[in-house]
Amino acid sequence: PACAWLIDESLKRTPGVINSTCNFSTDRLHIAFNPIQTSPDRIIEAVKKLGYRAAAPDESREAAERRRELVRFAISAFLTMNIMMLSYSLYSGFYTRFIEDPDAVYKLSWPAFIMASMVLTYGGFELFKKAWFGLTNSAFSMETLIVIGALSAYVYSTVSLFAGSIHIYYDTAAMLITLVLLGKTLERRAKGKVLESLENLFALKPAKVRICTDDQPAGRYVSADHLAQNDVFRIDPNEIIPADGKILNGTGLVDESSLTGEPVPIRKKPGDPLRSGTRAIKGTFIVSAQKVGVDSTLGQMIAIIEKTLMTKTPLEGKTDIMLQWFVPVIISMAIGTAVVCRLAGIALEAAILRAVTVMVISCPCALGIAIPLARVAGISIAGKKGLLVRDFAAFEQAARATAFVFDKTGTITTGQWHLIEIICTG
Repeated sequence: PACAWLIDESLKRTPGVINSTCNFSTDRLHIAFNPIQTSPDRIIEAVKKLGYRAAAPDESREAAERRRELVRFAISAFLTMNIMMLSYSLYSGFYTRFIEDPDAVYKLSWPAFIMASMVLTYGGFELFKKAWFGLTNSAFSMETLIVIGALSAYVYSTVSLFAGSIHIYYDTAAMLITLVLLGKTLERRAKGKVLESLENLFALKPAKVRICTDDQPAGRYVSADHLAQNDVFRIDPNEIIPADGKILNGTGLVDESSLTGEPVPIRKKPGDPLRSGTRAIKGTFIVSAQKVGVDSTLGQMIAIIEKTLMTKTPLEGKTDIMLQWFVPVIISMAIGTAVVCRLAGIALEAAILRAVTVMVISCPCALGIAIPLARVAGISIAGKKGLLVRDFAAFEQAARATAFVFDKTGTITTGQWHLIEIICTG
């Protein structure tokens, strides 16, 4: 609390800050500021100078990783565009006397070779690690196929370069890596958006709790993980209740809309139960903890969401099995293509080129991305509508549902009744 007070008083003296409220219990800092005189970045920097760390509400733990991925993609895309320009000049050489000038070919091929090497080593580093892990553990993935295709085009082009041939395809190798980086960047961004509403539920779990003892009847802060059954804790206004319990002392109003959807606050008095995840609006409560952690109402809700996110649907399981076989099948088809071409009398260079083509164009990345994204998006949208998804497989059968039975009307009515129809039975 002293730290929260220090942050409050310091920010109130900061130019542009109109008002500051730092709540130690909820780890939240609310700022009213003049956007002409200051900005959120300056406020965060001011908190940092005090020795603390602040972050915007929409800043996730993976923000730094997202920035690294964006930089990796931007550099790879810039180099790939330059490789494509050089490659266009080389391709044009097929129709001009340019092909007869080996010196010009070298001057265009070597920069493309250097930039393609940078794209593969820097841009594709993480892809190579995942592909190597898949190969060594016989767990093939999309990265395995991508890396094999890009490496095949790169090695083939390098051999052609040193042989003095104009047939180099560094643009293909670099573009494969760059497109995959673009896809992963968009995937991470999409996942961040659809998971944003789910994070609101996880945010209901408080990080600390004020436990009351004989020595400290006013309460002392400890980690919420240390709260045990039968512990007595204190709840002040605007604090989230960390565990299920019974009120020993205090009266006031509690907002239970996060659990029940009821917008009207509930009046509570000694002897009434309190559920975790709800928020005290008015009054101070002294509560005896009865169910804590995963046994509490909020803990069970979070466990259901986490289990749902981790559980694979029947369709997703089939695609995973198919992807495991897809990569070795494509590799076998590429090798088979080269063998058949050689048996048909086609030159070795052309046979290898056709084998590389088979691997390059056979990358169904959308198959491995679409289903997980759809699953998370479905749970997120259901959460926004007030539905807690326990089994995602139910979504697949929702289209065949003809009736829904509810055991409580308070969450689906407004409390204002209107006569819709009169049915005469006599």
